[in-house]
Amino acid sequence: MGGRVAAALSGDAAVVGVVALAPWWPAGTGIGLRQGCLLRVVHGTVDRWTDPDLSQAAVERARRSGLDAEWIGVEGAGHFMLRRPSLWHRLAADAVSEIAMVSQSAEKTTEAKAGERR
Repeated sequence: MGGRVAAALSGDAAVVGVVALAPWWPAGTGIGLRQGCLLRVVHGTVDRWTDPDLSQAAVERARRSGLDAEWIGVEGAGHFMLRRPSLWHRLAADAVSEIAMVSQSAEKTTEAKAGERR
């Protein structure tokens, strides 16, 4: 449910990206991300709690709607991130770092444009 909550909160402009770990996005439902918000999903490929195929399909729908979205499968991992925890940690940390860097870059561009107008 955390991924869905994070996506719902993305309506706030302060939220620049969502990293969802093994999210539950039922077939045919929208993710609810606003345009401009980045999405990174990490999901175990043998998850029996939430369906990795459904989260991958949700990421594809997000891409088709114009969002910057990526699905990353953790081969052989289930839902609870107990198998290969260091890999889960690294993938999540990398996604957060990427989103932070993109956000900083966008802020600098906005500040530079504002400075040009003065």
